[in-house]
Amino acid sequence: MAITINSTPVNLGTLTINYPSIHEDAWFVVTSTNVAQTNFKYVFEIYVNGNLAATLRSFPDPSTSKGFLNVSAIARNYISSYFTPSTIATGTAFTYTGENIYAEVEVLFGEEYGGSTYSNLNSSSIFLFNYYNRLFSELGPDYYFGEFTYDQNLTYLTNRDLTQLKAFSSSRLYVPLLSSQANSGTMNIKLIVQGYNPTTNTWTTWTGSNVATNTYTLLDLSPNALNQYFGFNYINTTISKYKVKAMVDNDYYLTEIEVERGCEVRYGNVALHFLSALGGYETINFDMISRQSGSFERKSFASMPYRYDSATASMRPANLSRRLIYPGTNTFAVNETVNFRLMSDYVNEIDYNFFKELIASPEVYLERSFGFFPVTITDTQWTQKRKFADKMFNLELNVEFGKKMNSQYK
Repeated sequence: MAITINSTPVNLGTLTINYPSIHEDAWFVVTSTNVAQTNFKYVFEIYVNGNLAATLRSFPDPSTSKGFLNVSAIARNYISSYFTPSTIATGTAFTYTGENIYAEVEVLFGEEYGGSTYSNLNSSSIFLFNYYNRLFSELGPDYYFGEFTYDQNLTYLTNRDLTQLKAFSSSRLYVPLLSSQANSGTMNIKLIVQGYNPTTNTWTTWTGSNVATNTYTLLDLSPNALNQYFGFNYINTTISKYKVKAMVDNDYYLTEIEVERGCEVRYGNVALHFLSALGGYETINFDMISRQSGSFERKSFASMPYRYDSATASMRPANLSRRLIYPGTNTFAVNETVNFRLMSDYVNEIDYNFFKELIASPEVYLERSFGFFPVTITDTQWTQKRKFADKMFNLELNVEFGKKMNSQYK
């Protein structure tokens, strides 16, 4: 009585997939020495994050006698939003750290025949991550073949240009981090920030304290959040730009991030925070002219335009003492759908093409007064830009407020 695991989602032939996506099929293939038994079935006990999620039975494949199991649809039920802003109004640099970016799946393989069930004859565990594959990624469908590289054991989980960030005091600036191994313990990270004062033409360096982080970490690199982290108002109005370096375990630095202070009073910045293609939450600022618009839906009922007047014992079209005309149509509710037309400053080719991830995101928040309001992207088209073929370009976007507003009910 033996079950052999032929392949798992982390070992598909020669690809050696390190981080399979939870949004793609995740197949296990197994073989049993007892497939010739009468009414033989494979038994799959599927645990997600330590909880029994399902027990499935399957007849062997007629042509190969193997058992096939795809666990991705079950595992997806255990991934929910992990957007967790700081409880501090102005935020802090280390906003969140945890393991929510993946689901840990363990499968116990058994078999059933002759009226008996034989459980847990073999087992396998995998981590399925909350990202989706890029176009043409079939030959390398995992983070390892992504558009970034690890600085030893850690990476910034983003496809954007980290030398072109812009920060505002009125909003957060999120940048995600990912460990090279899931659930492998904590790493200590501290931030070193260099601020530039254009008046004195000098750079000043500030070093923070270590913070223990897990597989996924969400950094907030806005001025208010960094000042909260340092415990002092270092990045004030005298600082026009700053650089951020993350030191890991007092050993090595990650790639340097460059941040420019945006103009706070020019047009009024609108920040959108969203779930990116790689599974991290990021920020795009729309700091040019943004306009709000609304569409209105009215609900009404009809009534007689004449009403009985008891003083004259007659039907009249108006209350003459008040000079009030009776309506034939009465509005009892007006609902407004609020929309925003957003526009950014000019961006480079990398950030414009990163903009596609915002349009495709299923989870987007508009920040206002340090609160986060869910919005829906209404744009449905995106076209790639090339710097040698296209002129300078900015980002334009239409979003719809997730909550309908209403006037007085009548």
